[in-house]
Amino acid sequence: MKESLLALFVVPMIAAQFVHGQNVEPTIARGISAIRSTVASINRDVSKLSNTTSDINDIALEGAEVRYFRSMNQRNKAMGWFYGETFRATGEFYYDHNKLIFAFLKYRRYDTHIGAHPPPKIVSTEEQRFYFAADGRLIRLLVGKKELKSGGAKYSEFKDQVTRLSSKIR
Repeated sequence: MKESLLALFVVPMIAAQFVHGQNVEPTIARGISAIRSTVASINRDVSKLSNTTSDINDIALEGAEVRYFRSMNQRNKAMGWFYGETFRATGEFYYDHNKLIFAFLKYRRYDTHIGAHPPPKIVSTEEQRFYFAADGRLIRLLVGKKELKSGGAKYSEFKDQVTRLSSKIR
């Protein structure tokens, strides 16, 4: 009797998880497709957008500069250049109705600090891509070609880092 009651409750729960898991991935894929479409549209129209450039304090030790591209329909882009003693980074941040939807960061790390002689050489490069749903949830994070899964320490660290950076440059 207990086994049949257990089967009565457990089997539907497992089936629901299986069905739910199948529905989530296509939803995320559609979301990412929509984000890519919006990013492509912003980039296609970037020459028509008004733009300004500003120096930003408190982001990188050796300085940061951001160029903003704005449109009347609230689709915006910010491009940043960030300089540290042992790295150089670039970032592209895309917004739809003032909400971050996509960020692309590229870090170049040096073998020594920037004031060294001979000048430093780039020893590693890392790319990070962040896809955000309309509600602000991070739905995909790629580091290089590897997708990080939510719930991990690196995932949370990278998400917090990019959202703080986005807030500072806004």
